[in-house]
Amino acid sequence: MPHPRSLEEQVLHRFSYAVGLFHGAENTCRFGDARIATYGIPTFLLLGFSLENAFASYLMACEHKNYGDYKKGHDLLAALKACRLYGLFFAPVDVQLVEKLTPHHKNFVFRYPEKMERVDLGPFRPVLRSSKNIIRDVEVGLKIRGFDPRAIVDALPDE
Repeated sequence: MPHPRSLEEQVLHRFSYAVGLFHGAENTCRFGDARIATYGIPTFLLLGFSLENAFASYLMACEHKNYGDYKKGHDLLAALKACRLYGLFFAPVDVQLVEKLTPHHKNFVFRYPEKMERVDLGPFRPVLRSSKNIIRDVEVGLKIRGFDPRAIVDALPDE
């Protein structure tokens, strides 16, 4: 039976997952150069889960007790607002992306495209930029709270 993960390991896993999903989204839309009509659904699916995991990593680091803000509900805006309780704020343009993305992410529109009627989140490049800004802000917030993702990776056991 594997050992229980420390809080640091849990935060690292969530944040790493956020970064990996973001890179997947970048690749899916060829760094913003793909046709949005063709690659929009998988790109926005990956970005939604990337942001969800980034917010979750920060809230876990803060030992936030209302798990509904970041587990199972898929409510990006609730998670973003919960981050504010611990001093993490985002640029207005980045918040606007989360506001636009949240109803679709919560409703699994990108996971089950048959639910989709019309979604307009704008072109890929600004969406990628805002998503990356949020991930970078979360990383800074984690560092302020004493969780340095790079240092945590170095400290993980080899087994």
